[in-house]
Amino acid sequence: MKPEAQRIAIAEARGMRGPFTIEKEWFSDGDSDGLEPVMRDCNGRRVPDYPADLNAMHEAEKILTHQQKQAYIRVLAIVCDGEQEEYGSGEFDQPWPSPANQCEYDWFERPDDCAIKVVTATAAQRAEAFLRILGKWEDDK
Repeated sequence: MKPEAQRIAIAEARGMRGPFTIEKEWFSDGDSDGLEPVMRDCNGRRVPDYPADLNAMHEAEKILTHQQKQAYIRVLAIVCDGEQEEYGSGEFDQPWPSPANQCEYDWFERPDDCAIKVVTATAAQRAEAFLRILGKWEDDK
């Protein structure tokens, strides 16, 4: 799923509505300045770059229910392990964890390894797990 599509899907999950537009805006950070692309929703609110911003993903994670958060941790561990190809909808694939379906991925089998991977997960990994939990992730075709 392309980062722009991820941004829109997460923004919609957080209550923002399209159409979404991308405009160039002037920025200056002290060292450099220029134009940068900025995504906005239909009300002109800036859409965070969720797949690249840990702070934005932290805010997004706050909307998950307790049950969704439990599944989110399992999905995030899978994404961090790079084991996505073992999950899916194919005949021999394991189902992805969801609030309704707690899969067999055993977080406690390797607690130190998994904990480090989940705690240090990138914004992109968190965005993927977040969207998978909400059923909004679309594999690239």
